[in-house]
Amino acid sequence: KIALNKVRLAVVAEGDPGLWDIVLHLLPNPYFIGGLFVIALGACLFFTLLYTTDISRALPVMGGIGYIIVFVYGHFLLGESINSYQIVGVLLLTIGTFFLTK
Repeated sequence: KIALNKVRLAVVAEGDPGLWDIVLHLLPNPYFIGGLFVIALGACLFFTLLYTTDISRALPVMGGIGYIIVFVYGHFLLGESINSYQIVGVLLLTIGTFFLTK
């Protein structure tokens, strides 16, 4: 959220740019490059999982793991606050992911 706000403020400060101007503005941004890397890594992991298991298992597992990763990343790296409902939700996702892989 912080990175998106920084990008949004930079784009708004320059007026109403076209799509190409936005792309050129985002390319040197480390948050944008990091996001592209994470998306590519997730796609590679998903395709590897699809190669080894059925899609009926792979899709829920990747979805559950995605929520868990975002939760951990948001709390430890971005300093987002957490509450008991979120903790219970992540625990349920972890348990569900465990049972889906069995």
